[in-house]
Amino acid sequence: MSSYQRLASSTAIVIALVTVTAAGRESAAQKGQSGPKGITLVSEAAQFDDAAGIRSDGLGLYRDGVDGVSSQRVSGSSTTNGWAWDLAAKRTSVPRTLTYDLTHPADGVSQPMGVLTEHDTHGQVYDLSTMSDGQTAYVRASFHIIINRVEYVVRFGQTPGDGSAPLKVTRTGDQFWVRTDASDPNGDIARYLRGNGPGEVLLGFYHVPLDLTLSNQQ
Repeated sequence: MSSYQRLASSTAIVIALVTVTAAGRESAAQKGQSGPKGITLVSEAAQFDDAAGIRSDGLGLYRDGVDGVSSQRVSGSSTTNGWAWDLAAKRTSVPRTLTYDLTHPADGVSQPMGVLTEHDTHGQVYDLSTMSDGQTAYVRASFHIIINRVEYVVRFGQTPGDGSAPLKVTRTGDQFWVRTDASDPNGDIARYLRGNGPGEVLLGFYHVPLDLTLSNQQ
């Protein structure tokens, strides 16, 4: 065998191994198998109630790996144990969007911010994977929106006493029902900020009802 043939054969073997390894990782993520360092990823299908303050584009479930969407629930030490999603995870010819209705201020100071329909948006709902079957819990969540390269955040229950409401979650098997709770003292109030982290600016408090269902993706 010539040197060229040996090189070509070795390259083909490497490509095949990389392909098999990548396929195995993708399968592990979808089935919820353990990945690197004991972290488990589960692909989630997300459904938003279109009568709520955060609503879908009417094109059905948001599925992990479909139409540029990333949608996974993580579990493991040193993780959020929550659901992380991104509508702009990959370039696609048919980008999905979410609509944020910020037209209902929750106090006498905040001003209506309008209705935002955005593709470049991502977020997290925390502490789902640690819930047991049948359990109901209250968790924090953040929805990030990028507009003209500026980051804005809709936050629920970030810290106790911040004026916003945590989200109420009920787990049934591998399904999570995530919603705002009218019985909470702050009801469906979210904080809306420009920036994320040090230097962020509070723009106001808004009624942003949410009704979301997460299911293991089949």
